[in-house]
Amino acid sequence: MKNIIFKAIVGSQSYGTAIEGKSDIDYKGVYMQNNDELLSFGYKEQINVTKDETYYEVRRFLELLQSGNPT
Repeated sequence: MKNIIFKAIVGSQSYGTAIEGKSDIDYKGVYMQNNDELLSFGYKEQINVTKDETYYEVRRFLELLQSGNPT
């Protein structure tokens, strides 16, 4: 995926509670859509690459920050 501006490990790996051999690695991040998508009906506030990897578009990320959403 291109235009990723931030990517972090979340979940048990980041909390230090992962169990070796059992815990997976989860990622969340922020991405920027290109201008053509933003100015058309192609806006995507969130992309779920897999069940363990999710990216939020900058606008959605800022909305989550504003509301105090810890995810």
